[in-house]
Amino acid sequence: MTRAARELKDWTFRGFSGQFDGHVREQLPWYDMATAAVAMIARPYIPQGGKVYDLGCAAGNVGRVLAPTLHEREAQFVALDGSRDVVVAYRGPGRAIMADVASYPYKPFDVAVAFLTLMDLPSSTRQLLLSTLRSKMRPGGAIIIINKEKTPRGSPSAAASRLTFGCKVEREAHEARKWR
Repeated sequence: MTRAARELKDWTFRGFSGQFDGHVREQLPWYDMATAAVAMIARPYIPQGGKVYDLGCAAGNVGRVLAPTLHEREAQFVALDGSRDVVVAYRGPGRAIMADVASYPYKPFDVAVAFLTLMDLPSSTRQLLLSTLRSKMRPGGAIIIINKEKTPRGSPSAAASRLTFGCKVEREAHEARKWR
């Protein structure tokens, strides 16, 4: 294994949580659009007094976009993350709980959101987690997954990669123009 691969494998949010929001938006230009889409998808599934899990809550973006619906419907929001630094830096509704999303003792829920979380888990762990979530999801509920995966070759994959790259290039050009 190369040094770079080892560093990537051993990478954590330790000492990085404060810069997470800026970093993720820089690397994934579609991040805010995907966050807004999660809110639009989740809203119809959150009943009065419902329960919502945010697996891998990071800085609390999902919770913040769902906050008006959670408040209006008096729904419980459970934010989970495995990084102590991230839990301390959390800025969403309620408080974040430091927990391994793969082994957390889930209670029955209406909505679970895994936003850029499952990609960090081994395939076998993902399968077990999804099976657990399906068994705890209340009838009429939803499990919403947003992942960044290396996709197979083809048109949709190429278009997504080009869009992401194009947005990064445009942002850099915009920044360079500001400094002229």
